[in-house]
Amino acid sequence: MTRRRRAGAVAVLALLALVGWRYGEVVRHAGTDFVDFEALHGRRLLNEVPDSRLNAWILAWVQHSVLADPASLGGRVYDTNLFHPTPNDLTGSEHLFGIAAQMLPLRLLTTNAIALHQLALVWSAALFALFSFYAVLWFCAPAAGAPDAPEDSRTRARELSAVWAAFAAGAFALFMPWRVTELSHLQLSSAHFLPLVWALLLRGLAGQARTRHYVVLGIATALQLLSSFYLAYYLTISCAVIVGVVAIARRPALRDLLRLGAAAAPGYLLLGLSAIPYLQRQAEADLASHYDPAFSIGIVGALAGIAPRWPGSSARAAGDALLNAPANYWTPWAVALLAAVAIVAAIARIDPDRSERDAARRRDATFALLAVVVTSVVLMIGGTQHFFGVDLPMPGLWLSHVIPGFSMLRGPTRWGILAGASLPLLAGLGVYVVDRLARGRLVARVLLAGAAGATLAPFSIPTRAAWRDPELVVARAERINALEAGPLLEIPWTSGPGNAELGSRNALASTLTWRPVLNGYTGHRPATYRFLQRIGERLPGPLAIERLQRLTGLRFIEVDARDLRPKDAARWRAAAGRGWLRQLHADADTLLFEIPPAQHSGDLQERLLSREPGVTTLSGLARRPLDLPDDAGRLDATIAPFHHPRVFNRSLVRIQNRSDVAWPGFDIHPDGLVELRYSYIASDGRTKTRLAPLDVDVPAHETVATLALLQGPRQGGTYTLCLDMVQHAGDGLRVLPVPAL
Repeated sequence: MTRRRRAGAVAVLALLALVGWRYGEVVRHAGTDFVDFEALHGRRLLNEVPDSRLNAWILAWVQHSVLADPASLGGRVYDTNLFHPTPNDLTGSEHLFGIAAQMLPLRLLTTNAIALHQLALVWSAALFALFSFYAVLWFCAPAAGAPDAPEDSRTRARELSAVWAAFAAGAFALFMPWRVTELSHLQLSSAHFLPLVWALLLRGLAGQARTRHYVVLGIATALQLLSSFYLAYYLTISCAVIVGVVAIARRPALRDLLRLGAAAAPGYLLLGLSAIPYLQRQAEADLASHYDPAFSIGIVGALAGIAPRWPGSSARAAGDALLNAPANYWTPWAVALLAAVAIVAAIARIDPDRSERDAARRRDATFALLAVVVTSVVLMIGGTQHFFGVDLPMPGLWLSHVIPGFSMLRGPTRWGILAGASLPLLAGLGVYVVDRLARGRLVARVLLAGAAGATLAPFSIPTRAAWRDPELVVARAERINALEAGPLLEIPWTSGPGNAELGSRNALASTLTWRPVLNGYTGHRPATYRFLQRIGERLPGPLAIERLQRLTGLRFIEVDARDLRPKDAARWRAAAGRGWLRQLHADADTLLFEIPPAQHSGDLQERLLSREPGVTTLSGLARRPLDLPDDAGRLDATIAPFHHPRVFNRSLVRIQNRSDVAWPGFDIHPDGLVELRYSYIASDGRTKTRLAPLDVDVPAHETVATLALLQGPRQGGTYTLCLDMVQHAGDGLRVLPVPAL
C-alpha cells in the first residue's frame, strides 16, 4: 500500500469516527428516538417532528409495498394505506425511492420505521462526508504518470496535502449547519451524492474518466434523482451549470459528453417514470402550485442566508439551545475564508505545484463550484428581485414555467443547500493551497485545524423518544392486528390545531399494522380527505357514522381518550350504549369500536372518488340553480369571541329553509351546492372572504344545525365577522335571499 493510500485510509477512518461521534446518540437509540429538534432549534419549531414521522412512514411503506408485491412499482406503491379510500395518495409527498433502495439491506435486520429513518440520516451524513473527501482528493491529487514512474518526495508531499485537504472538506461537509437544519427532511438531507456526481462529471469533461467511473456516475445519478424531486432539480441544474462553465473554459470532447449523457440517461428515465403519477395528479388540479411568483427575499436576503457566522451567534439571538433557528443555511467562517482562498488562487492562477495540468483541473473545479454557489443564491431570491422600483423576474420564475413540476417546490430558500454542498469542496481546495504554500508543515496543519474547528458547531446530535408511551402503541397495534379486515379511523381527527401532530402520529403508528386508515399526514392532502374530515368533526353522531361507512366502508374506530376532553370521551362511551357502535375494548387510555355491518357499507365510495360531479348530489338532490322567493330562510350562528389565526375554527350555524325546495349541501363536488360565505373585516378595512361547506342538506321548511369550519385570518387582531349564504351556479356564485349576519 502506497503512502497516499495509507494516509487516505487513516483519513477515511477519522471521518467515520467523526460521524460516529456526531450521530452516536442517533445510532444508539435508532429504533426508539427521533432527533430532539427542540434542543436544536428551541421551541420555535415548524413541523420537524411531524415531517420526521411522515418520512419514516414513506420509507417503510415503499419498502413494505415493494417487498410484499414487487409489481407494486408499476403503480400500486402509490396507493398507500393512508387517506383511505383515496388512490394515488403517495403523490402528496416525496416517494423517496432512491433512499428506500439504499436502506433495503437494513430491512433484513429490522422493519422498525423509526430505525430505518434514523439510520438513513446517519448513512447520508457519512456518505456526504466521504464523497466530499473523494471529490477534493481527485481535484487536488497529482495526475497519475507513467506506470513505472518512481514516486519522488515531491509527489508524495503533494499527495499528502491532497489527502489533508480532502479530509478537511469531508469534515466541513459533516458539520455544515444546513445538515442540522434539514434533519427533519430526509428528502433534502439525503443530498450525499451531489459531491460524487460533480466530481465524476468534471472528471468526464476532462477526458479522464474510465468505464468504472461512468458506471458509478450512472448509479449515483439515478439514486440521487430518485431520492426526491427537490434533489433531482438541484442535481440537474447544478450539473447543467458545471457543464456550461467547463464548456466556456475549454471545449469538452463530444465523445466525453455522449458518454456522460449515456451514464445519466437511465436515472432520468426512471425519474420520468416515477413522476408520471405526480404529473397526472397535477394535471387534475389536485396538486396546487407552491411557487409564489411574488415571493422574494432579495439578493441581500439570499446572501444573508448563506453568509458566514460564528457558531451560537444566531442561537443566542433566538434564545435557542445549540445551533440555530430552523430553515437556516449559514456558513462557518473557516469554510467561507478557505473557499475565498481557493477562488482567489484560481483567479490569480496561483500554482504552488508548478503543474499546469493539475492546476487546470483545480481551476475548473473551483470555477464550476463557484458558479453553483452563485446559482444557489440566485434561485434563493425567489420569483422577483425589486430593483429601483421595478420587479425584475428571476430565473426561478422562468424555470417554474418551463420545467414540469418545478412550481410545486416549497421554499426557494432551500436552494441554499446547493451552496451548503459546494462550499466545503471549495474550502477543501483552499486548504490544499494553504498547505502547499506552507510546505505541508505539521504546525501549520495543527493551527489551521484548531482555527477551523473554532468556527464550527461541534456537538453530538441529541435525540428524544418517538413515542410518549411505546408500550401503549404496541398494545394498540396488537389489538388492531387481531381484528378482521377493514378500514380504521383514529380519533381525535381534527382539522384545527394539532392536525399535523395527530395525523403524523397516526401515520407512523400504521407502520405496525399496515391497515387502511382514514387518517394521514402529507404536504398535499387529497380533496377526499378534507371532505371526510369535515364529516368526522360531527362524530360520534349517528349520521356522521353512517356517512363515513357509506363513503369509505369504515369498520373500526380507535379513540385515544388521553387527547380528548373528558366530556368528549364520555360522548364516545355513550355512543356504544345507544347502539351506534359496538365496543370492543375500553380502558382509561383507549376505546376501540366496531361499526355494525350494514348493507349500504361503501355504496358511495365510487361517487366519492369520481373526478366528475354526478347529475345529482350524494343525497340525490339536483344541482340546478335554486329558484327561491324573497326571505327564503334565516341564518343564525353561535360564534366564539376568539378565533385562532390560520386554522379552522368550529362554529355552530343554524339554517332555516322557508322555501318549498331542499337546499343541496352534501357532496364532495361544489357544483350546485349551497355554502356559507364568511368574511373577516379588519379595523383598517382589509377583508378576507372564504367559503365554508355545510356538508348537510337543508330540507324544505326545516331548520338544520351544523358545524361550520371558519379559517381564521393569517394575522392576529380584531375583526368583524360577516356571514351570508351562496350557491355555486355555473362558474360563479349566486347570493341566496337569506339575510346576512
